[in-house]
Amino acid sequence: MQAETATLTSTVSGAQGQTLRYLANGELVLAVPVTSDPFVHEQPATRLPNEGPLGTFWRVELHDGEVRTVIGNPVFLAAP
Repeated sequence: MQAETATLTSTVSGAQGQTLRYLANGELVLAVPVTSDPFVHEQPATRLPNEGPLGTFWRVELHDGEVRTVIGNPVFLAAP
């Protein structure tokens, strides 16, 4: 399915105290403290002008303050 926009919904378990990070095309867009277990957060995602040949890719990761602890699979937004 191709789309210009989407909503990324992240549900995190066992990571209270870490930071949920949203990246678009490898650049940090938003960092959100994980304050509960489970933790749910929604982030709007859009296509960006600096996208690659497959479209804009968004990724979610967890960070414990020193290193990434989880790296999510990318979600690509491409023109319909």
